[in-house]
Amino acid sequence: MLVAGIVGLCYLAVTSTTVNQGDFPNHIKRAEALRVGIVQVPHILFHALMAIGLLAGGSSTVVAIGVTVGMQVAAALTALWYIRVTSGAAPWIGAMLAICLLAVGPIVPFDVAADQDLYPAGYFLPNSIHNPTVIAAKPFVPVLLAIGVSASGLSAQARFPIAVAAAFVLLAGIAKPHYVSCLVPAALACAAVRTLRHRRVPWAMTAWGLVAPAAVVIAWTVVGTTELSGGGSTIVAPLAVLRHYAPMDSVSVLQRIMSDIAFPIGVVALWPTARRFPALVVAWSAYGVGLSQAFLLAESGPRLLDGNFIWSPQLATFGLMTASAAFLAQRHMEGRYGWREAAAWLVLLLHVAYGGWWLWGRMDETAE
Repeated sequence: MLVAGIVGLCYLAVTSTTVNQGDFPNHIKRAEALRVGIVQVPHILFHALMAIGLLAGGSSTVVAIGVTVGMQVAAALTALWYIRVTSGAAPWIGAMLAICLLAVGPIVPFDVAADQDLYPAGYFLPNSIHNPTVIAAKPFVPVLLAIGVSASGLSAQARFPIAVAAAFVLLAGIAKPHYVSCLVPAALACAAVRTLRHRRVPWAMTAWGLVAPAAVVIAWTVVGTTELSGGGSTIVAPLAVLRHYAPMDSVSVLQRIMSDIAFPIGVVALWPTARRFPALVVAWSAYGVGLSQAFLLAESGPRLLDGNFIWSPQLATFGLMTASAAFLAQRHMEGRYGWREAAAWLVLLLHVAYGGWWLWGRMDETAE
């Protein structure tokens, strides 16, 4: 309840000031259309939840705020669940880490203004606030990570019946399919490596709990994007989107990546054993897939600059942060309290400080 209360109050303040900005007005209109049976986009979970609220008599703005805040709270609770299941950590450690995860942002240079929109500036925010559909996808990231770890055979700490896993994958795809598209190649790669090493892989779970529903999600997304929302086809166009918004030289790209994921980088740098932690193996693999999608892929036609493949590393960053937090929680569960733990917490809290500073700047700009 403490986690839900703190995250809910914070994001109620954020969403109340940003609900008329960014992609919200467009998606609110689509939710209003869905209420009368018109489907305009393939990722309809946010719109469906809004339509239910609208049919119950709520106003568009109030319902949009309620659904969005509910999704942020759900993301905190699934992160808490994953941290505790993976590490066995005490509830207070899990709660602290879950609250931190819902506030983290890039550790940006001093010359970046608090009200700057970091999304088109080349940063991959794990807590984006301007698009309700990516917010609706965020609660599924820790669950999908658990499914990916289980399906690849790396760990069975979070067991899912195949039908339950498939249902989560389908729901995540209906919310926004981008983390599904990151996770499936990552889990398959991990499963292939285990097979080559003659280790057990639960292929039934991999095939029917992950790959099959993901195939349905991708097919629905392709058809829905082209037929419902007038999108283009996927094309290979290296940096075609990002170079319109931010410098793409190697130094600038490396700086932004390190700003985004300083905490996960710190965890694997401080503890060599972290590289064998199942959640981190899958989360890093999924992050690599997401980063590749953002750098290499785009939509053809007039929607090229919409940058829809940029959502992949944003959600993958949230997954990587969650896995890194789970490893840190495991250290505490084992009774390890040393300078490495202090350094990792310091970097995580820097992410939180910068994330809070940026959120405050965006709210202040909106209020003006």
